[in-house]
Amino acid sequence: MLFFFLLFSSCSNNADQWTDLLNYKDFLDWENNVYPPPDKVQTEEEMVDSAKHFLAPKGYLSDDPKKSVFRYEIIDSKKMLVISGETMGFLTTKKSYQNYDLKMKFKYGKKWKWLGKRPRDGGIIYPMTSEKNREFNIHDGDIGSYWSFGCIADIPCVKSDQLPKSVKDITPIMKSFIPSLKDSMFLFDPSGKLDSFGLAIPEKQICVANPISDKPIGEWNELELISFGDTAIHIVNGNVVMVLLHCRYKKGNQYVPLREGQISFQSEGGEMFVEYIRLKHIDKIPDGILKNIKFKL
Repeated sequence: MLFFFLLFSSCSNNADQWTDLLNYKDFLDWENNVYPPPDKVQTEEEMVDSAKHFLAPKGYLSDDPKKSVFRYEIIDSKKMLVISGETMGFLTTKKSYQNYDLKMKFKYGKKWKWLGKRPRDGGIIYPMTSEKNREFNIHDGDIGSYWSFGCIADIPCVKSDQLPKSVKDITPIMKSFIPSLKDSMFLFDPSGKLDSFGLAIPEKQICVANPISDKPIGEWNELELISFGDTAIHIVNGNVVMVLLHCRYKKGNQYVPLREGQISFQSEGGEMFVEYIRLKHIDKIPDGILKNIKFKL
């Protein structure tokens, strides 16, 4: 039996080492990719798919979503990034990063009607590549859950039917093409068995954040993503809610450690006001993050 000893507590950081990835003027350092539907509509109700699939908008409402989905505005007397959520889009760093600590402070705004009963949604995709990405899901009700779109990771977990309402709400809408969405799913549990999660692993594309650490709608959340070597840690409002070990992807017939890549911020139906996105490079997992928690193989 192999044991991993990991600690979950906050760590102190030297503030002058942090760099804000936003310049609050333009997106010259970013790839700004927005995917509006083909037709403009006059009302938000017309954006809802007639079959009520609630997966993507049928039409767009703003004059130019490619300019408005990601934009800067004055919010609470400060200039911030606004992610409108009107349609699907990704704001992606042009640079590739490895061995970093990233912090993002945000609060939710409106929920677009095309989401139906789905909670507000967004995400941090790291790295932003088709064959190996992974998501720090910013899903109202289970922020920090892991979704795989290519990456394979080992996660200490337990299977449970005690799921957050947010996951129960999306299950009937999305279960036809997301096999992991069931009445019982896997939750991150530092005392649980280490198991592998990935897009191609039946019932294990998703591992749900635990504990649920979201703030109520309208309050600020601080998210922290630590990526060091092939380990990644999701932290929500100071609480570790997910640890990914041995992150890897398949290249030919071999598995390759996943250690670096571009970082992308998603628009998906939930408006978000982002006060900052700060990043600093690290040469180890910060002291105090990994200690005294036992992962069993």
